[in-house]
Amino acid sequence: MSSPLDTMPTVDVRMHAKFNAEGVLEAHWDGTLPVDPAVIASRVGVEVFNAQLGNDVYGILQRKLGGRPQIFLDHDQPVNRWRFSCAHELGHYIDRSARLDEEIEYIERRSDANRFSNDEVFANEFAGNLLMPEADIRARAAAGMSAYELAQTFGVSLDAVLYRKKILGLD
Repeated sequence: MSSPLDTMPTVDVRMHAKFNAEGVLEAHWDGTLPVDPAVIASRVGVEVFNAQLGNDVYGILQRKLGGRPQIFLDHDQPVNRWRFSCAHELGHYIDRSARLDEEIEYIERRSDANRFSNDEVFANEFAGNLLMPEADIRARAAAGMSAYELAQTFGVSLDAVLYRKKILGLD
């Protein structure tokens, strides 16, 4: 299943993900932190389920032809990882949602060798932008919140905050 992302430079993929995440937030977020990716997924029309997915799978996105999109998340993940996996899979859906004539299936593996593909860069960047909206993280970082406090506020891991700060030039 090819994607328009396949031929984009990585910098454009990141900008596309940012633009899409901001649009989803604007349309479906109530402004409270931490952002709840499962509620947003539901508002977008994607069902979210907890499931036993095994030792190597964080999440699965699938949509059968004519069916409703579904995200399955491994219930054994720590809550911050679960939230990121949900936002990540939602990113895959947002990227593919306009193509209604396609079935969709993504499996996010802990050992994913494709993590640097444009599809994965998009989904990760979308998740970071969704869970840590740029204006909100910039304002709190400028107010002197530590990385640990930011992680608590946004409901993400310390590593996710440090990476987001680096991407935004806040470190």
